[in-house]
Amino acid sequence: MRHRLLAITTSLLISIVNISHATPITPADFSTSAITIGFDTYPGGASIPGIVIPPFSGSVIDINSIIDYGYASQGVVFSSTGGSGVTAVGQDTTNQLTGISSPNVVVGMTGALDYSASAPIYIDFVHPLTGLQSFSTMVGAYARDVDTQPVPFTAYDALGVELGKTYFPVAGNGGISFAGLTFGPSVEIARVEINSPGVDTIGIDNLMFEPVGTVVPEPATMVLLGAGLFGMARLRRVQ
Repeated sequence: MRHRLLAITTSLLISIVNISHATPITPADFSTSAITIGFDTYPGGASIPGIVIPPFSGSVIDINSIIDYGYASQGVVFSSTGGSGVTAVGQDTTNQLTGISSPNVVVGMTGALDYSASAPIYIDFVHPLTGLQSFSTMVGAYARDVDTQPVPFTAYDALGVELGKTYFPVAGNGGISFAGLTFGPSVEIARVEINSPGVDTIGIDNLMFEPVGTVVPEPATMVLLGAGLFGMARLRRVQ
């Protein structure tokens, strides 16, 4: 019995350790059903105006470029600065990502009207129909202008626990990097953070992810749901 418990404990520890090791991926690793968002138009087809990105920071005069919930119907919600800021679409005036998608990229904001090159970008997965928290199992994006040091691309689970990270590699001023990760088909990525405080000016384009899944309810929720269904069935029989 002791050996069996030891084997089970060892197996659980191995599983936990494995979760913390991201597997870097490339665009070729995504399936044919993967979703790609280029940020040039909204899901309905309307064009996004896009702000002109200053070198490091500046004011945003067109609030229509803010995209926080603009892609919720495709399964993603954006935010910045720990959730208190917003994200906006900027025009890639340097044409660094022309070969990937043109003309827009996503940038972080420190407030509703203030763009900052050092503001983080958070990507949360939601169910396209309900808007409830969801997840993906494989995520990636392109970045422009990673020229000083690698920029982390970090994944979190539904509880906000860090799963692991990979990096946008240095590609030189004006270069294009790609960062993507997965932890296997059974590990749920609920949020991705792209953060380069004081590191670089960075714009994100062509976000790629496998279609979002549905978060499985906690056991207590399942019990309540079952009790409710049982009560409805009993009420129907009485009537």
